[in-house]
Amino acid sequence: MGGGPALEGTTVLELSTGIPGAYCGRLLAMLGADVVKVESPRRPDEARAAGAGGERFLHAQKRSLALDIDTPAGATLLERMVADTDVVLDDGALGAPADVRARYDELLVAHPRLVIASFSTYGLDGPRAGWLSTELTELAAGGFLAVGPHGGPAIMPGPPSGRCAVGTVGALGVLLALTARRRDGIGQLVEISAQEALLHMLTAPTVVYSFGGVEMPRLGDGYPFGIYQCTDGYLGVHVLTQGHWTALCRLMARDDLVDHPRYRTGVERADPGVAAELDVIIAEWVRTQPAEATFHAAQVLRCPITIVPGPLAVLASAQYAAREFWVTDDDPDHGPLRLPGVPFKLASGAHAPFRSPTIVTEAEVAP
Repeated sequence: MGGGPALEGTTVLELSTGIPGAYCGRLLAMLGADVVKVESPRRPDEARAAGAGGERFLHAQKRSLALDIDTPAGATLLERMVADTDVVLDDGALGAPADVRARYDELLVAHPRLVIASFSTYGLDGPRAGWLSTELTELAAGGFLAVGPHGGPAIMPGPPSGRCAVGTVGALGVLLALTARRRDGIGQLVEISAQEALLHMLTAPTVVYSFGGVEMPRLGDGYPFGIYQCTDGYLGVHVLTQGHWTALCRLMARDDLVDHPRYRTGVERADPGVAAELDVIIAEWVRTQPAEATFHAAQVLRCPITIVPGPLAVLASAQYAAREFWVTDDDPDHGPLRLPGVPFKLASGAHAPFRSPTIVTEAEVAP
């Protein structure tokens, strides 16, 4: 079924050094694109600095070329490579956001079928065009960090999920531009503002405030979306419906709470003072419970409780194993490594098989 990977025959030149561009290139490589990552000695590579996750995962299925495009010889080779390229991913190699648009226009005039994906923090125009950022400042400016746990200080997420989300939006933009090129015969500039991409992930709070002038609380801090410490880890407890509340009371062996005059309905339980009481009751109960047994007992009662797993538990999950999600990369220094596989399944099988990153020479990419 199908005729090979969806982007087979598509060439991508990855000039970006940040995680958004690297993750975008990785997704395109999964779909069969030939992605050549150009690595400059003048620009620090954030994706490489991400450790094994960057070195082996973000650069898998790509070819890597060391090239200083700021030298005359490097610039000449880059021009030759662009002439045979379908997509260029850039986050500053071709110029700062405030003044790079003219360079993009030159490339699109010289190569009308070219698709250029430009990654920047705030976009190519506006008063903040050209501002530099870290993931912390991007998430903060987008509103993600506004409310801290239990009303306390804001916290920074652990993994670079925000920047991978920006890369996903960029890959979507590239695919749409390639689809439009198939129809119209011409390429275009795809501009990805990290801030605008992140704000799309923050739809609910901004819309809620626009309609009601009320800031949404941070979810996961307590009843009804609580994460609590148990005897051997953490459990997430979600009480959305009356059925969930009744099931939770049964699970806790607290039938007396079902008809308690303060807790009868969801509206009554949503009162901040009442929710705080319930938060204490649930936390004290969870503290004495083992994660695995409580999770399975909750499933029987259809009570939404989940284990909050660490990396080891995720790697050992029977669910991912059954779906053959993991791929194996034979790292020369660390031996076989399990890495996340393709994050989507196409019935046609139109994605490329996993392969380790490779280093190539100038002659191999521009003979």
